[in-house]
Amino acid sequence: MPPQLHYDIIWDIFLCLDEKTLFTCLFLNKYCHEIAANFLWRDVWKHSESYSPNVSSKILITLNACLVKEAKQNKHSINYEKLNYASFCKVISIPDIDIDPGLFKQLSINCHNFQKLEVVIKESNVDWLIEFISLQNNLSNVQLIQNSDSKDWTRIISSLTIHFPRITKLYLAAIAENAPTLTFLENLKNLRVLYLSFDFKDAFCDFEKLKNVRFPQLKFLAFLSKCPKTEILIQFLKTNEKSLENLYIEKSDVNLEISNLCSKSNIKIDEFCPKLR
Repeated sequence: MPPQLHYDIIWDIFLCLDEKTLFTCLFLNKYCHEIAANFLWRDVWKHSESYSPNVSSKILITLNACLVKEAKQNKHSINYEKLNYASFCKVISIPDIDIDPGLFKQLSINCHNFQKLEVVIKESNVDWLIEFISLQNNLSNVQLIQNSDSKDWTRIISSLTIHFPRITKLYLAAIAENAPTLTFLENLKNLRVLYLSFDFKDAFCDFEKLKNVRFPQLKFLAFLSKCPKTEILIQFLKTNEKSLENLYIEKSDVNLEISNLCSKSNIKIDEFCPKLR
């Protein structure tokens, strides 16, 4: 039997193949089948004409149907190890999704290794989201946008507690006056990127408790709407001078306020935050 080509070599060869040829490779042998499946499953939208809710539903149903649990056995299946096709799908981006929560319950049972979670919350009942978060093992990138009047931020944040040591990127946004209490941020010691987008100043009422908290890994900080009080923000920058490299403030009036305060107090941000851009 001739020696088998190295996996990386076949991978490079398959990179040059068109989609039709990749489909034929599915039937060569299991070795080629697995590599071809990686390419064919990478973009779940490739064969769709539009991002319609119907297509979104079919994608999730198909994904869930293809999940394979190690302990699952089917006496009537063909006698070879079944590939976990869903593991080849790296990113699922489905906007304006409106799916039966029962489907998410099934995903919660079978999918425990998501690294990135982006959710726009448009309903008051978030039990499905809390269960989904609590069952994950590798969440490190979390984006939560609250578009409803739900008061469940406390429960949502509580479900994230087990992921605090792993979270490196966090995006929080709320358009109604129901923003989360921000004191929990002091537990995110590995946080590298933080986006905060709140449309009301009171959302930062407890940010003062964070002004002396050091985030040793924090490189990027962004305020996409309102900001904490200028004096408190400057103290926060001083506390995190050694790590912080990028500060983004979207509102021009806030930038002007910071500049005026620094001028009056003879404060030079670039001196106590030399890495800041």
